[in-house]
Amino acid sequence: MVSWPEEYGGRDASLLEWLVFEEEYYAAAAPVRVGQNGLFLLAPTLFAHGTAEQRDRLLPPMARADQVWAQAWSEPEAGSDLAAIRSSAARTDGGWLLSGTKTWSTRAAFADKAFGLFRSDPGAGRHRGLTYLMFDLRADGVTVRPIRQLGGETGFAARSLSQVCGADVVAGGPAADSAAARAFEAGVLAAAAQLLGTGRALLDAGVRHARQRTQFGQPIGAFQAVKHHLADMAIGLEFARPLLDAAALALAAGAATAPRDVSAAKVACADSAHRAARAALQVHGAIGYTQEHDLHLWLTKVRALAGAWGSQAWHRARVMAAIAAGGELACD
Repeated sequence: MVSWPEEYGGRDASLLEWLVFEEEYYAAAAPVRVGQNGLFLLAPTLFAHGTAEQRDRLLPPMARADQVWAQAWSEPEAGSDLAAIRSSAARTDGGWLLSGTKTWSTRAAFADKAFGLFRSDPGAGRHRGLTYLMFDLRADGVTVRPIRQLGGETGFAARSLSQVCGADVVAGGPAADSAAARAFEAGVLAAAAQLLGTGRALLDAGVRHARQRTQFGQPIGAFQAVKHHLADMAIGLEFARPLLDAAALALAAGAATAPRDVSAAKVACADSAHRAARAALQVHGAIGYTQEHDLHLWLTKVRALAGAWGSQAWHRARVMAAIAAGGELACD
């Protein structure tokens, strides 16, 4: 809630200040927030496009975590490409009728409500004819299928929507695409900041272990090869931070190059965190693989965050497409 206006209990932090908070939060190994979809993605959209009635009705229970929100972006054939969405929203006398399938929806396995994009005008272009809607996950016609991950958790789920009534509009037309794009870019940047914080935690863990673990009568951190690993971790993380800061400033300013910069930041932060994870595991040795040691939590967290909000391959392709187009991403 640090980025929320003070009148709603926040600290009115800027985008860059919020990302600094996210980095520090993950570096400190703070617990995952069950309500972060609503706090970070839906709430800013409501501030920008929602009505006063919607904000007064939805924000207080969101802040108290009385209502947990799931995001409804990804679809089986869409992935990170929001313009490829096929799930439909048809206007009826009673509001809106939703149909389609959403997948890899975070927190949908236990959330109360969801928000996302639906195609309300099939004849419009890829980036047009979309409506940003909220709906109840317990409504008739909603089927939630939890997706079990390697660790046994079911934080993600797929959802089938069959003639679901009672959706609540946040934005429609060009505003819907703009709101969704802004939320997506903010989500990507949050994941990048969280990767940077996780990478720092891995570096700290590696340094602590190198000071405590002894071999041949001295700490292993005294050996040059170990020093090189730790130095490479620190340099990689520091090199990624300017890309994250620059992307935050570009997005906050509404720069045309913001999508390119956001993807570049995600790639840099994910790569540096991944290298930090590998190096930390080498420094720790076999103990790093065991569940008895906290390192395995950081390793799995890096893997999960690196694939969140678009794969590395997808973001690299987006950067290359922007460069080929002269620095900006073209929309049809």
